[in-house]
Amino acid sequence: MERDPAFDPRFTRPAAADAALVVTVLILSIAAVVWVARAESRQADGRLAASICGMTIEVRDGAVRVLESDCRQQTCVDTRWIRRPGQVIACVPNRVLVVVDSKDAPSLDAITR
Repeated sequence: MERDPAFDPRFTRPAAADAALVVTVLILSIAAVVWVARAESRQADGRLAASICGMTIEVRDGAVRVLESDCRQQTCVDTRWIRRPGQVIACVPNRVLVVVDSKDAPSLDAITR
């Protein structure tokens, strides 16, 4: 006697809990996509800052500087604003380099003889 595929246990209908799980995963996935899209579309107020290894870096109007540092000599803070490609702020105690980079910058910054 042949078995009817409609009554095969491998082809049973999903339980209500399975359907609820699928719906929950879909809702959470859509919410995550919307949240990421909204986070990326937020505009900065023109003043960005990041704390890196005891340093506070400020970026404004296409320039960058070290606003605060926990190093002893504060040489990185005294460097002030940099904005041209190739300019560097170095903090040796914190082992941090802040480098202005540009897609349009030439690959050579100097030629010596």
